[in-house]
Amino acid sequence: MDVSAQLAHPKRLKQLEIRRILDTPADEIFDRIARLVAQSINAPVALVTFVDDHRQWFKSSYGLGEPWKTRRETPLSHSFCQYVVAFKRPLVVPDAREDPLVKENLAIPDLNVIAYLGVPLIDVDGSALGSLAVADSQPHAWTARDIQAMTDFAAITMIEVQLRTEVAQRAEVEEQLRQAQKLEAIGKLAGGVAHDFNNILLIVQGYASLLAEHVANSPDATQQVQEIKKAADRASTLTQQLLAFGRRQPLQPQMVSVNDVVMGFESMLRRTLSEDLELAFELDAQIDLVEVDPAQLEQVLLNLVINARDASVGGGRIVIRTLRHAQALPSSVAAASAHGWTELQVQDFGAGIEAAILPQIFEPFFTTKQLGKGVGLGLATVHGIVNQSGGIVFAESTLGQGSTFRVLLPRVARAANEAAVATTARVTALPRGSAHATILLVEDDLGARNLLTSILQRTGYDVIAAGNGAEALRSVDQRQQTIDLAILDVVMPGMNGRVLGEQMRVRYPNLTILHMSGYADDRVLQNGIASGNVNFLPKPSTPEELLAKVASLLQPGITLPAAS
Repeated sequence: MDVSAQLAHPKRLKQLEIRRILDTPADEIFDRIARLVAQSINAPVALVTFVDDHRQWFKSSYGLGEPWKTRRETPLSHSFCQYVVAFKRPLVVPDAREDPLVKENLAIPDLNVIAYLGVPLIDVDGSALGSLAVADSQPHAWTARDIQAMTDFAAITMIEVQLRTEVAQRAEVEEQLRQAQKLEAIGKLAGGVAHDFNNILLIVQGYASLLAEHVANSPDATQQVQEIKKAADRASTLTQQLLAFGRRQPLQPQMVSVNDVVMGFESMLRRTLSEDLELAFELDAQIDLVEVDPAQLEQVLLNLVINARDASVGGGRIVIRTLRHAQALPSSVAAASAHGWTELQVQDFGAGIEAAILPQIFEPFFTTKQLGKGVGLGLATVHGIVNQSGGIVFAESTLGQGSTFRVLLPRVARAANEAAVATTARVTALPRGSAHATILLVEDDLGARNLLTSILQRTGYDVIAAGNGAEALRSVDQRQQTIDLAILDVVMPGMNGRVLGEQMRVRYPNLTILHMSGYADDRVLQNGIASGNVNFLPKPSTPEELLAKVASLLQPGITLPAAS
């Protein structure tokens, strides 16, 4: 029998990994088992050991003396355990110096082992993971009774291993649940803050755009207005990050090519890099389409490139790569997808990530950067967006060699892929006073309601403004006026936007409804947005974006400008 082949068997090594036996501290229960075995067999030494493909790990080494309390492993060449595991049967050695199988084994001088009796530790799937053994520095005639007793103790030992594995796995699941609950709580908090903050940003951005028209002839004032808009844009990005890691931002998926998104965003990506960093592209020309929100995919790409930039201190190279079929995945990564995966990679050649912290890198607010250099939301945002889009993201890294972040997105069905046609018709804001329609606007935030009313009225629309659902229904019933479009905030006290929309359709079955929100936590509404069955405009939006969306709904065939 090829001993090395048996020891390196993938199934056996996988069970060792699941059981988490190797590289673990001393454990009193295994010391007790070893002591009972030694007393029952009348042997000075008893061992509970496990082996992988290159070493023996001692869970207990009763009777071996002081050095073995700290020395926990030996090479396989210093073990009799390797033969027990490979043969999966008891190994009986009355005198190792006369046994042709083991007489050259280095354990004889190293551990002073002359006599040895070992039985395999068999897992529930039949794999031999290690051995329970007794040893003596003198020749010892082992009996059939000794072998039977050892076999019984081995079964007890494996029951303990299995129980401890289940306890550890249960504890891990409970910890994952606690983490999920913590993230859920943070996400809800972030969503509530973002809702209010997005209303504020809507007002800041909206009035800044209106103010820009009045100061167009003053360069200094124009510059100041532009700085206000830039600051609002940065704040808007932060709120989107908060919503993304909590998976609470409404997505507007489209069938797109990842290559098109990457190349369309190239100039923006290059602007984030210093001159000593090279940005390279390796794009698969045959890549399939995926169904994602292109603006959110750009956010994923930007965050990963910024992360690669920060890891590449002193310059270097960053590679953005796309693959039609995902590369081989680690066993720890779930890989279910009806039509397979399209893969996006961002690779750097920086310092790499320590294995100990690799599992934490997607946690919100976790960062290895210096104070003031990052808030720890970049990779959490990536994780939230990718998961909400039905994908998977994980990182592979080697210290001193760099890291590769891999994003797997589900490919669309081939028929849909071939039938997809990208349309990006654009419209501009209508000239003031040129539009004629009646719009019901329902927005609970007074500042946002006044701004939106002003923008719509100066374009020529007749606006019925209300602060909540009940007020909106009363206004509609009292005025008995034909309504062409209803713009409804989603998150409102009392009656939310979805419920109000349903009530409005009772009165006007053919009414077109546009929902607005920076935080749409209503799952029914989110599903409608994702499927394209609900008209939606995220907050904050510029006056131009608002008017373009309104025009597209009142004039079928016009669509909102593509996200920039």
